Amino acid sequence: MSTQDRVLWHKREEALAGIEAELMHERANALGLTSEALERKIAEILVLAARVISSGDDGEQRTRALRDHRRAREQAHELKWKLIVQREALGMTEHGPVDTLYVIPPPIRR
Repeated sequence: MSTQDRVLWHKREEALAGIEAELMHERANALGLTSEALERKIAEILVLAARVISSGDDGEQRTRALRDHRRAREQAHELKWKLIVQREALGMTEHGPVDTLYVIPPPIRR
């Protein structure tokens, strides 16, 4: 391999390393955004649970609050799944911390 070829090869490796670093940064940023969205969604579920409880015997209000609570839980489970996928893209395959940090409140029975 000529000196010129080695120089070109080195420049390509540097360019690739830069792209890989940028991709890792973007993945980490996406992970942070998803974590924050999941935290907000869990807080929303807790607020909705309080709304269900405070609706008392008002059938229509309680039905709406239960529906909203169920939808928020579905969205939280989807966000948690996205978080796990993003962690795996970063090489983090142990998901116990996700289950410990992001506990989705249980469903409310009618």
